[in-house]
Amino acid sequence: MTSTYADPTFARFQDMLMAIPPKILSTLQKTGQSIYNVQRELVALAAEQARNVQKALSDSGSAARADTFFQEWKQSAHLAHELSEINERLAGVYAAATGAMPASGKRDPGSKRRGRRANATGAAASGKPAVLRGNNAKLLSFLEGMLNRETDVAVTQSQMAEGAAIPLGSVAYSVGRLISMNLMEEGPTRSTYKLL
Repeated sequence: MTSTYADPTFARFQDMLMAIPPKILSTLQKTGQSIYNVQRELVALAAEQARNVQKALSDSGSAARADTFFQEWKQSAHLAHELSEINERLAGVYAAATGAMPASGKRDPGSKRRGRRANATGAAASGKPAVLRGNNAKLLSFLEGMLNRETDVAVTQSQMAEGAAIPLGSVAYSVGRLISMNLMEEGPTRSTYKLL
């Protein structure tokens, strides 16, 4: 495998990712979904704790309680933020690993590289039209109701995950797949897209 990077460590890391079996990728995806679920629960908890802080501050003589509630809120909000960052990193690892896998999930024995890339028309390297399945199809279906072909629309990965009912860890890969198939494109600013 040839790498565009001169760093041999990066090339070894890419080779290692391409050897990850589908069972491990599935576990990685489930882990991302679990982290996402816990992060959402912490966000809800932090919102509840913020209301407790406001209520304690509005009660006269509850400064000590307000301080306790504030510390609890601060911890929950911090943990939710940390989990969000972990999930984003996990999404990148998952996207890198799955970007190298063929749709069948089976390794091509004649090649070190495991994936078939879509060409500009959305056809697989074999010449057959690419068929969207699973998370890619769910995401496209959701985005078709949200995006248009004229202007860029802002939509975050979290919004995509929730709206398409797919794991947050799968969004980056699915977006990349839809872009590579020329079904959508990124706009000039972060988190903006439009249909093609």
